[in-house]
Amino acid sequence: MVKSLKIINLLVSFLLELGALAAFSYWGFKLGSEGIAKVAMTLGVPIVAALTWGTFAAPRAALRVRGWRYSVFAVGFFGLAVASLAATGQFALAILLGGVFISNHVLLYLWRQADWG
Repeated sequence: MVKSLKIINLLVSFLLELGALAAFSYWGFKLGSEGIAKVAMTLGVPIVAALTWGTFAAPRAALRVRGWRYSVFAVGFFGLAVASLAATGQFALAILLGGVFISNHVLLYLWRQADWG
């Protein structure tokens, strides 16, 4: 039973990452004015976010931050995603994303599912 919950928690981690990228994309869409600027912001913001996450927080990242630095990075990354949703008026989604992130992050720590040391 616990093994199944741990697998689900890792799946939730992945879905949270996708949700953060969607939040960044939506923020870029709402921020961009018209035409090419809107397309650039809608695609560019989540691409920069994905490259940043992939460089510093992905499991096989070359420059992966570890320990408490990983936690600070993840809180900052998802905090920006939550803030981007709130900035576009999507308060319910912002609260949902933040709440699921906190629950998931606590479980990742308790179940030693991330590289904390």
